[in-house]
Amino acid sequence: MVPDFDPDSKKKIIVNFQKRFDEKYSKKANYTAGVYYDLAEIIAYCLEINGDDVKRIHRFLGKIRDYRAVTGNTLYYPDGSVEKAIMLRELK
Repeated sequence: MVPDFDPDSKKKIIVNFQKRFDEKYSKKANYTAGVYYDLAEIIAYCLEINGDDVKRIHRFLGKIRDYRAVTGNTLYYPDGSVEKAIMLRELK
């Protein structure tokens, strides 16, 4: 089982991410690049809505449902836990 990130996916969100990543770094993004991109996006989103109030950000994160990210949809819970989509892959 691996996270729902296929660098060769035809999903629009991943195609757009790959294009921007390639333009900047002249190479294809891997899963790790996707995770850090998603992390930066969610932090920016939280700061935009809540400013730098840590308690408000924590409460806000717990209310996010089905956040669409390059590494798959993410569901945040009020207790701080996270549910992330995965996929099964067969390696030959």
